[in-house]
Amino acid sequence: MTASKRPPGVSAASAFRMRVSASAISEWIEGSSDMAVIQATCPHCGIQNNAFSIAHTRPWAARQNIITSDDLMKKETKRVSASSYCISCNNPVGFVLSKTDMVSTLMNFNATIESLITKNSGIEALGYAVESVHPANVPHRIPQHLPPHVAKAFDQGEQNFKFNNPDAAIAMYAKALEAGLRWRFPGIKGMLNEMIGTLKTKGLLPPEIGDWAHQVRLVRKDAVHDGDELEADDMEAGRNFADAVLRYTITLPTDVALRRGLPAESILPDWTPPSGGE
Repeated sequence: MTASKRPPGVSAASAFRMRVSASAISEWIEGSSDMAVIQATCPHCGIQNNAFSIAHTRPWAARQNIITSDDLMKKETKRVSASSYCISCNNPVGFVLSKTDMVSTLMNFNATIESLITKNSGIEALGYAVESVHPANVPHRIPQHLPPHVAKAFDQGEQNFKFNNPDAAIAMYAKALEAGLRWRFPGIKGMLNEMIGTLKTKGLLPPEIGDWAHQVRLVRKDAVHDGDELEADDMEAGRNFADAVLRYTITLPTDVALRRGLPAESILPDWTPPSGGE
């Protein structure tokens, strides 16, 4: 992945980490001759198609009822908990794996799960499927009802937030906030900090939000150009501020409009109801 071809909103540092991870996955699969491999997205760092070698397994408790001869040809699903870790961020990851087969075939299930830590193979080849990943992947926190281009920019901010890339995250949150305000208030002029000030002066934003803006580097004119390194605290503050303003100016008014039976576009100042009323 070259710098010119990295996904929008992904910093050079993230792109480099993705390349390193892809290389590490290839080497890990080739070198793990004694462990089965699960390919999944890391719930911690977000690297996709990561290779997780199974280090430990524990079968779920077997059912206690007596198996009759009539049961032997019925289908049954058995589960096993498996532990691993991400080769990119080193955080622990757990999986619940399942295997569905005839009861007669699964009678020695506990003995056969040893193949998960002795076979150099994907789990699918061993008849297993991933039922769940732990911790569960947390969905990105995106305010509702945003226009697609605003939601896309905010989502890119969330992606960089997850990778702990403050510069890229703040840039994308600022882009989302600026685009959202220009969509919500057509014709508004100036840079982001000037727009916030104008909306505060006109009573379209509460004074508290206007005062909050002065403390957030996402809004201040020196945010990205003063040469100081942006920190995780700056990223968290920018995320929270952009989220709050977009919810106040777009999400909440849209919720109210929809409850009144009006279209989402009715929150725009130049919207007029169709002829014949609302």
